Amino acid sequence: MIGVGILVLIGIIGTVREVFEGRNVGKNISTEDGEESLVQNGKNLDEEKMVIEDTSNVSQDSSNFSQNNSTAQKEKPFPVLQGFGVNIDLWNKQTNLAGDLIFTKKLLFDDGRVANEKVFLDFGSKDKYRMNDIGSIEYWFYVPLKTKVRAPVGGKIQVRFFNHTQDWGVNIMQDGSQFIVSFEHLVNLVVKDGQIVKVGDVLGDAAPRKTFNYEIAMVELAVWTGGPQIIKHCPFNFLDESLKSLYGGKLKKVASDWKEFIGKDVYQQEKWVAPGCLVESIVEK
Repeated sequence: MIGVGILVLIGIIGTVREVFEGRNVGKNISTEDGEESLVQNGKNLDEEKMVIEDTSNVSQDSSNFSQNNSTAQKEKPFPVLQGFGVNIDLWNKQTNLAGDLIFTKKLLFDDGRVANEKVFLDFGSKDKYRMNDIGSIEYWFYVPLKTKVRAPVGGKIQVRFFNHTQDWGVNIMQDGSQFIVSFEHLVNLVVKDGQIVKVGDVLGDAAPRKTFNYEIAMVELAVWTGGPQIIKHCPFNFLDESLKSLYGGKLKKVASDWKEFIGKDVYQQEKWVAPGCLVESIVEK
C-alpha cells in the first residue's frame, strides 16, 4: 500500500511539473514575441496563443498598412492639403498681385474658340464655347513667370512629360491613399521620379503659356482618384480644416477684387458648393 501511494504521489508531482513547465514554455514564447506583459497580466495559454498568432507576422502587418489608412480615409478627407501650391492673398493694387495671382487685363481674351475672363479658374467652370463639356477639372492659377510651385502635401513624386504643351506634370502620392495630388504645367523641375517630398518643398516653376505670348504662367492643381474611372475632386474640400476659413475668405475676396479690377462679375459665388468649386467632383472618363 505504501508503495502504491508513493507511485500515485510521483504521478501527481509529474503532472504538476508538466503543467508548470508548460506555462513556463508559454511564457517564454510570449516573451520572445514581445507579449510577456500579457502573461504577467494573467492571460491563459489559449489567449496568449491567439495574441501571438495575430502579432507575430510582421509582413502581414505591413501589408495591412494601406487597409488601415483606407479606414482612416473614411473618417476624414485624405490627403490633407496645407495650401494650394501657390500663394493666394489679398489684392495689392500697387503690384497688381494677389499673393502669386496676377491681376492683368491680358488675361481677358476671346479668339473665337477659347475665352477667358478669370484670374483663376474655379473647379467646374466652363468656357463659353464649351458649355456642354464637363468643365474645368482642376484649379487653374495664372501667375507671373518663374513663380515657384510648392508641395501642399508630403509624398512620393511621379513625373510625367506633356508633349502637347512641352512641360511637365508632377503627381504626389501617399502610402495607403487612393488619392493623387497633381500639378500640371511645370518647368524647371527640381524633383524627380521616386523622390520623397515634404510640405513646402519646391517642385518647379509654373509654365509660361503660349496663349499669353509666354508673358504669363499658369499651373493647374488637381486632387483625383484613378481606376476604372478618373474622378477629379474639389481641391478645397481636402484643405486642412484649420485652413478652410482662411483660404475660403481669400478665394472669395480674390473673386470680388477681380470684379472690381475688370468691372464685371465673372464668378458665380452664389453657386459655389465650396469656395472656388461649382461642383464637388467630376468624372473625367
